[in-house]
Amino acid sequence: MTVVEWIRGLYQAMSIPVMFWSFVLYVVLQIVAVIKLRGVWRIASLILATPMVLILLATVAGLFLGSNLWPLLMLFAGPPALLCVVVLLGAFAVKQGLARKRVA
Repeated sequence: MTVVEWIRGLYQAMSIPVMFWSFVLYVVLQIVAVIKLRGVWRIASLILATPMVLILLATVAGLFLGSNLWPLLMLFAGPPALLCVVVLLGAFAVKQGLARKRVA
């Protein structure tokens, strides 16, 4: 099984509400990341947010233009974006834990 087939199967298994709530959870965690992280970590968080802001703008534009496919970009981009911000926050937590062990 190739990576593309695995990702295709993952998306087929997800329902629309799960994809929607993954985008909502991404937005919440992205806000937390921007508030809590400092330095290089915050810059990485903002770099991850840049394409999602563009996707959100395209989604809102599609809604106002009356497109019936307006939520598709948001739905398909939500799960990978959520994964990225969770990995970023997890890496930061591991780094903080290792730094505390060195001090103690």
